Amino acid sequence: MPWTSLKESYNVVVPIRKALENSSITIDKNQLINFTISVGVAEINLDKPNLQNTIYQADKTLYKAKNNGRNQSLVFSE
Repeated sequence: MPWTSLKESYNVVVPIRKALENSSITIDKNQLINFTISVGVAEINLDKPNLQNTIYQADKTLYKAKNNGRNQSLVFSE
């Protein structure tokens, strides 16, 4: 999300995650499928931009959310 702070990005993904958590679809009239997502949020350092490192941080944070029980939104921290 260009021109969005880490906090603003987090505030965007939380309602999306919650909306998915509260939604479901029905298949074959009797099979209900629920959705959850885990999200890792990281911010690129504009003084020393390194896209690969930022993706690594977001991915690392995503897997931390999954390992903590899934259906979470977490922000990268050192």
